[in-house]
Amino acid sequence: MTEPIGVYTVRNDAYEIATLPGAGSRPLLVRDPEPRTLVSALTAHGRASELVIDHGYWRNVVATPAKPSAGVGAGGLFAAHLDEWVGSVLTRSGTAKVLSPSYFVQAGDWAALDALVSALMTVSDPRLVPFIATDAVMMGSANISRFRRALAPLDGRPIALLFAAKYRPLTSKPALTALRTVLAAHPGAWLVGVEPLVALDAIAHGAGRVFVGTSSTQRFPRVPGCGGGGFNAAGFVPGLLHSELLEMRSPMIYADWYISTRAPRCTICKAPVDSFSATDQSKKAIRDHNIHAMSAVYTAMTAMAPGSLQLSAHKHRLSGLLAHTALLPRVPVTEFDTTLRNLMRIDARTLPIPPAVRALI
Repeated sequence: MTEPIGVYTVRNDAYEIATLPGAGSRPLLVRDPEPRTLVSALTAHGRASELVIDHGYWRNVVATPAKPSAGVGAGGLFAAHLDEWVGSVLTRSGTAKVLSPSYFVQAGDWAALDALVSALMTVSDPRLVPFIATDAVMMGSANISRFRRALAPLDGRPIALLFAAKYRPLTSKPALTALRTVLAAHPGAWLVGVEPLVALDAIAHGAGRVFVGTSSTQRFPRVPGCGGGGFNAAGFVPGLLHSELLEMRSPMIYADWYISTRAPRCTICKAPVDSFSATDQSKKAIRDHNIHAMSAVYTAMTAMAPGSLQLSAHKHRLSGLLAHTALLPRVPVTEFDTTLRNLMRIDARTLPIPPAVRALI
């Protein structure tokens, strides 16, 4: 059975990730501008059934009303139908899928968004997933109603969405609330390039597939032209998913948090959360840990309240926040994950929150 939470990575890591234990049921989205070699290699090893390709046009090219996507000529005339374009990327006998070659829609550029939606309406090849990459500002209170109206023609169709920002998209209460409303209007939609907490909440509110990035660059996509490569993790050691706390911090941070006590271990790879370093080997171990830990966290979440994913997600977050109390007062509440706390603040509008948790949000 295919897992709803997949991995978003780059070509250099794709083959190793695709051959990890359990990879056969895990969706894999790979950013690769020249994917034929990768598709052929994974097809030959029987690993292409859950493979999706992102050419990454959105990272560098801004959509305009005249040219919202690769495959669309000047004045909106199609240089090649999108269904024909996919044939140049994937073989007819293959099982992989590909995101449409959409350009990036800037915040408030409704004409470009409308043009892109019109182009995506022509897609009929089931291997081609209509894709919209845009600024997370579109999820703000000033834009969300207009954004939802722009997407309305795609109601009932498959769609993949990516939200980028200069720093961290989809962490504020307005953005997280808006995401739930978009998913309610487009059940089954895919969400590309997010962190674990956003992924879990998206699945609970109707997303069909969510792809968690293997690095901060893929977890927090940046708008085109935004200088720099993101932010540096503490000690240059990448973020590690802490399954109990639902945090994703550098192991160097965990070393500070657990300086006077024994750090917990992963139940799968048995590694203490503070035991990794900045070596290439350790960084690969972190990558692999995050992948199996994400699957384990999803399984744990669904067990919280069988039959109701939204209630399961809520109870899972309650458990994660309560686990933080063991760190007090050594670690101040303000250091706890912002996304986790904001999701719980949203929950507090309609769901019961124990006093011990209210004190943490």
